[in-house]
Amino acid sequence: MKKAFFYILIISAFSFATSVTVKKVFGDGGMYVTRVYKTGNFSFGWKIPPHWTENISPTGNLTLVYMPLETNVVSLFLTVSPVSLAETKMESWRVNDLRSKLIKNRFFNITDETFSPVDDTKAWLVSGIETVEVPQTNDTIVLRKIFEKHSYHINQGYLIHIYFKSPFELANKYSKIFNNSLWCFYTVKEENEKDKYLIRISEK
Repeated sequence: MKKAFFYILIISAFSFATSVTVKKVFGDGGMYVTRVYKTGNFSFGWKIPPHWTENISPTGNLTLVYMPLETNVVSLFLTVSPVSLAETKMESWRVNDLRSKLIKNRFFNITDETFSPVDDTKAWLVSGIETVEVPQTNDTIVLRKIFEKHSYHINQGYLIHIYFKSPFELANKYSKIFNNSLWCFYTVKEENEKDKYLIRISEK
């Protein structure tokens, strides 16, 4: 069995700088200000519950990483990768490719998969359990189960991958936050002058 630490990250082959801005948004209730993220040419909004730390400069090709303040073994990840503009929705060939990548070179058992709306488009949702070997200080090996939930959808020429990882024993406590986070993710379209960025907060 493959030796691994707690998390083996599935990442894309592309990496973009991520910036955060305060943005003026006009809706039915009038104008309000919100945080908007931008990576490459893709802009999006994403609201995460309080008491989670935000990292817009994660290692590897990750776009964002969130962790609850009370533990460092639970994480919510986001990657954004460009695809062809002609690819406007999840097709069966894309799902098959993603499924193969999820199980490649690791002991990952898919326990559930379905399609569900995310960001006003069809997303492929999949969950499962990975069994990893964790080396101990006394040269022994402990088997540990890691629970994962993944969401993949395509919008504006990008593949958006939102996923959650947790030790199996903490999964019930935190997986609901992942489910809620899917409803809070949305693509931001730049349409006119009144919708410009107002204040630059930080940039990776």
